[in-house]
Amino acid sequence: MELEAYAIYLYMKWKVKKHGFKSISTNMEFEGKKAEYDQVAEKITNAVLRVVNKLEKGNPCLYRSAVGFLMFKRRKYKIKIALGIRIDPFESHAWLEFGGKIKLFEDHPENYLVLKR
Repeated sequence: MELEAYAIYLYMKWKVKKHGFKSISTNMEFEGKKAEYDQVAEKITNAVLRVVNKLEKGNPCLYRSAVGFLMFKRRKYKIKIALGIRIDPFESHAWLEFGGKIKLFEDHPENYLVLKR
């Protein structure tokens, strides 16, 4: 799974560099059949964290969310990306919402005004 996470990360970096952040912000919700956080979901989460945390220094939450989203979507999990901002001090954040309940790659999302879910 780490190889898959690495390949998706490199693809996302290339896409953002060539076309900007908007190029990865489409289709941010997938109504898959699996809503239970199981062992496969845990393996995906760990692979994404290991790869992105090692490679990305500028926008780790965005890339963790984008890479994780594609990996979960491929396996038919119910997943969506949430984007939020905080005003003081200004900061943006992205995280995944799994099955409508569990938040992945979060950093206190309750502190952010959600822009897109």
